[in-house]
Amino acid sequence: MIYEMTVQFRVLDMKKGLWWYETLLNKKPDLNISISMKRRLK
Repeated sequence: MIYEMTVQFRVLDMKKGLWWYETLLNKKPDLNISISMKRRLK
């Protein structure tokens, strides 16, 4: 019996990775992005 499953996707572009996350899971990411990462996403 499987209780939990983890899938890992690696992307070079964080913006594109977040877009894929929202598209595949139909929800916003539930992760805390650091301030420096937020600056890179702009």
